[in-house]
Amino acid sequence: MRTARVTFKGVFHHIMNRGAEGRSIFPDDKSKEYFLRLLGKKKKKLKIKLFAYCIMDNHYHRILQNSSGRLSDFVRAFFLIEAVWHYILTDYLRHIHKDRQGK
Repeated sequence: MRTARVTFKGVFHHIMNRGAEGRSIFPDDKSKEYFLRLLGKKKKKLKIKLFAYCIMDNHYHRILQNSSGRLSDFVRAFFLIEAVWHYILTDYLRHIHKDRQGK
């Protein structure tokens, strides 16, 4: 089991994720738009501040501030919704992301 990310209120984090096997996680512009809507909803609900993001076909980066102390809830909820959404879009039932650091 993976150890928890060390964080506390007010800390900034660079969070990225990359598609496993170099696969695209955003098959089209609509999926990128959905990602941005989801990002907006989750950051508002969990009171996480977003300072920057970059979305490419096979990975993305986000600079976030753990302003509410709920960064792990944000990341967990986001990855779960993203995985289900990706499966519905592509019928691909395997890991869609590499490990935490994108290695």
